[in-house]
Amino acid sequence: MAFRYRQLGQPPVGLRIDVGRKPETSIPSYALHGYRAVWELRDEANGLVAKGEKALDEMGAEQSLEASFTPGKATALHLHLRLMRPTGFAAAEKTLDWASGLSGGDTVPEMEKRGIVVP
Repeated sequence: MAFRYRQLGQPPVGLRIDVGRKPETSIPSYALHGYRAVWELRDEANGLVAKGEKALDEMGAEQSLEASFTPGKATALHLHLRLMRPTGFAAAEKTLDWASGLSGGDTVPEMEKRGIVVP
């Protein structure tokens, strides 16, 4: 199983998570029953921005979960994804991070003027 994501905008204002099983040519490979995708989005202060979950149909073909959210004034976001088994245990987990960068620093040309070597 794999999670893939695509940021929608800068800063992100939504997500799409595609969840699928191993290809039928892989061993072992079997249909998954009763799984659910759970996600949580937190800001740089660990404040909850958004969360959601989706019960997944029997997984043979890949399935998608889409959500929109308002990040507010967050300068960093941490997305935690989990694929939960029917037993309540996680089958797969992934954390994805986004950061806006900090303002007020030197630009590359400014650093080069001061003799700082920029790789």
